[in-house]
Amino acid sequence: MGHALIHLGNNDYIEWSTVVDAPVGYTLNRAEVVMACFGANASDRIERLDRNGHTWRDLPAQTPQQLVSCNRAGPRECCLTLAALRRRYASPEAYTAFEFTPSDVEPYTNYDDGIVYWVPWRPGEAPSVITADTDFHAQVPLTATELATLTAAG
Repeated sequence: MGHALIHLGNNDYIEWSTVVDAPVGYTLNRAEVVMACFGANASDRIERLDRNGHTWRDLPAQTPQQLVSCNRAGPRECCLTLAALRRRYASPEAYTAFEFTPSDVEPYTNYDDGIVYWVPWRPGEAPSVITADTDFHAQVPLTATELATLTAAG
């Protein structure tokens, strides 16, 4: 898949890489996106962006939250929430000044060797602070109730 432009909501767009599962630049506004979509297929790219929320050809329409789920856009490749991602990648200055808190980490599920895990912690069980020892790739097994709830929501 490589690179695509994705719509983060409002007037915010960003170039995304599926190789690193993170942005490869800073937030663009609509005018900057139109300028970036040069070439023979520019109108096709803009049309897909408006219709699907992204410029990939082989991916159906998705919300900004779906597009950035399971990202590696945070410090030490942790998964950031959409709000934290928008703050961090707003500009080079914002990237440098980004204040990272546990609420900026988006827990997600992972399937490994027949077991479903939360990574890096259960929702609502974030540590009070992030330290140099915080493991953003820890896996916490789902309880039977959590698995049943996720499966039912499916």
